[in-house]
Amino acid sequence: MTEETTIPIKSRKSLWRWLLIGLGGVFLVFLFAFIGLFIWYKTGSADNYVKSQFVSKMDEIGIVFAADTFRLTLNPITLQLQNATFNDKISGEKLFFIREANLGLTIQNLYAWQLSRDIQLNSTDVNGAEAWVKFDENGKSNFSNLNFVEDKAGSRVNFKYDSVKFSLKEGLVHFGDVSRKISADAKNVIFSLNPTDNATPDELKRYNISLNSTDSKFIYDEKPVEPIDLAIKGIADNKGAEINEFTLTTPLGETTMNGTLTDWERLQYNLKIRSNVDLQQTATILPTGATLRGTGNFEGTVTGEGEKYQIDGEINSDSLAADNVYLKALQVNAKGSGDGAIYEAQGKAVAELLTFEDFRIDFPQLIGKVRGNGTDFKWFGELQAAAVKSPNGTLASLFISDAVAEYKDKQFTADFKNLRAGRFANEDLIAESLQINGVKFSSNNGTILVNAPNVRAGSVKVEGTEL
Repeated sequence: MTEETTIPIKSRKSLWRWLLIGLGGVFLVFLFAFIGLFIWYKTGSADNYVKSQFVSKMDEIGIVFAADTFRLTLNPITLQLQNATFNDKISGEKLFFIREANLGLTIQNLYAWQLSRDIQLNSTDVNGAEAWVKFDENGKSNFSNLNFVEDKAGSRVNFKYDSVKFSLKEGLVHFGDVSRKISADAKNVIFSLNPTDNATPDELKRYNISLNSTDSKFIYDEKPVEPIDLAIKGIADNKGAEINEFTLTTPLGETTMNGTLTDWERLQYNLKIRSNVDLQQTATILPTGATLRGTGNFEGTVTGEGEKYQIDGEINSDSLAADNVYLKALQVNAKGSGDGAIYEAQGKAVAELLTFEDFRIDFPQLIGKVRGNGTDFKWFGELQAAAVKSPNGTLASLFISDAVAEYKDKQFTADFKNLRAGRFANEDLIAESLQINGVKFSSNNGTILVNAPNVRAGSVKVEGTEL
């Protein structure tokens, strides 16, 4: 026979009584916590707490933060800013100004009893912002005083922004570089940044990027170019970016490109570019001291790192003119490299017609190498032409090898080691099978000098006499 254990009725009543008391106590704790949280929020204590932590974080970075409005709302948790300024703590210079912004937040483990809090920045929507980016004569940026450090484990408040969505409307960016004599104002800036896949871990996330700017201004050496429109679309991560669309439209012409940037720090790039330039507009907006006319088109690939680059492409133009130099149906295939304004290129240039001063060259073809710095250059190579016409006569079937030509300080000189021509003719003389060595040519302020110390010919006809 099994012996049953029974709980006295009085003991069971005590158990239920203590259970109800326990549940009631837990309910009261949550009730008081909710009332406390509600009072904390309604009295503005929540705003002040978050603001103090935000200001402290900005101070650690090196930024003095102030705002006319700093408000925290619940369900969802949103931080609202109005007329917020971000200034350099050391120099006092302006870095950013935000007219209005809404920041979507998530406070992780909000109700947990712990001293540390992680605040995740989920989204940022900005309407009306202004930024200043400057570089002094030594290349130092106005952001160089800032110290972007990661939050340490155990900090009172940790701000996390690895998967943030960012949207900017009505932006204005001021840029200046003293050493390069460059300044710019990017107006009507619209920018968006969104993760391609929210499920991807933050450290592996990639972002869709879209940037548009219209009616902007660019100034080089006090010479302005405006209006400028810019549109960019691509995908980026912490390693680099894929540029799907890049369109830059200016009074000088239009440039489109696509490609990759593989290293943000070293700025390595591989880009396919199409560009056209209106030389007449270029001369009007950026005075070069020459009267320029015509358009040029470039299509090719540009690769490099920073200011060092390599170019492989083709240039075409129906007609180009600069002062008294004119080119018709120009086509250039070349490969080149450079570092800043210093460049070197090797290739082939063909045209239907080249005129220079009183010279006319039909179907010129140049093959060789060019080295230059800015507008000054030096060319090494060979030249062929169907005919060269001048006031002194006409050369047919011209071929020049071992040639060196230089343009420096607006003066042009050339040294032709070997010159051959099938025929030379003028009113008084006809020469066949010409060979000339050591020809020197110079042009300065409209004065042309030609020196040919050694001339040989297969036959010469002068006034009816043939030699």
